[in-house]
Amino acid sequence: MRNRLRRSAREAIRNEYGENVIFLALKNPCEHFSTKMPQFRLSAEEVFLECLAILDDIKEDESQAVFNLEHRWDSISNDFRDLADNDVNENEIALATSVVMFSVVMCLTTTKKPLYSTLALRLMGQIVEHDAYTDELKDTLMVNIYRLGEEELRQAVMEYMDSDMFLSDDIEEMVQHVEEEQATRINELETETEELKQKKEETKNEEWVVELFSHFCYEDKQVAQDIINQMRDKTDPEIADIIVEQMKQNKISPKTSNIDMWRVLHAAKILESNSYQNLDTALRRRRKRKQ
Repeated sequence: MRNRLRRSAREAIRNEYGENVIFLALKNPCEHFSTKMPQFRLSAEEVFLECLAILDDIKEDESQAVFNLEHRWDSISNDFRDLADNDVNENEIALATSVVMFSVVMCLTTTKKPLYSTLALRLMGQIVEHDAYTDELKDTLMVNIYRLGEEELRQAVMEYMDSDMFLSDDIEEMVQHVEEEQATRINELETETEELKQKKEETKNEEWVVELFSHFCYEDKQVAQDIINQMRDKTDPEIADIIVEQMKQNKISPKTSNIDMWRVLHAAKILESNSYQNLDTALRRRRKRKQ
């Protein structure tokens, strides 16, 4: 397992493989043992994926299966330790590892196939060597098998081992797809949130500019809003023409309103115009040309 499964990935696995007999055999016992790992909390879906990965290793090359599984407890334990937080209790890592190992032992044992029985004994030996919850694992998992039906699990495991499917690879691909979709959605939500914040800020700023415009130059806020709307996406010289025209229509004297007008123009720089950076210069030139 490369990474811990996020909730969306676990839900995807459960939706796709919720009726899989192997998953059903693991589900309840794994959820029981998860409560004994308050920090690591290995999920049933993660156990299912790890179990399938080991079964896939076996079926890929049965001639090398004994060698490949020789130190599997140590390998899984090290992987889990890398994925765990630094303060996770070692007992939880041991329990998580043994849950996975015993789940594989359970699947192999039901087949009664000599090679698989040998592999099951070797894996069981690794669990016993670490004295990792052997009796409790056996009692809990085997009771669930009896309830589910040992013959049903045997057929499901044999059919899977005889097939050309490698579900661990399929699940890894599905998880990657789910995580990519989730990452894309998160980026979209972050962009939408930022746009909403920006729009809210622009609306707030525009309201402030309209307030200034109406306070310094026009008594009617609607007139001020109309002027602001006319300025949108205009160049500085065009905006200067609008300002001068409005000053003329509303009989505003450039001399008496000069200071207030500049304050409004500087405030207006925050609106969605091209620049407003040279607006004061453009207005001065516009007024000089009119003179």
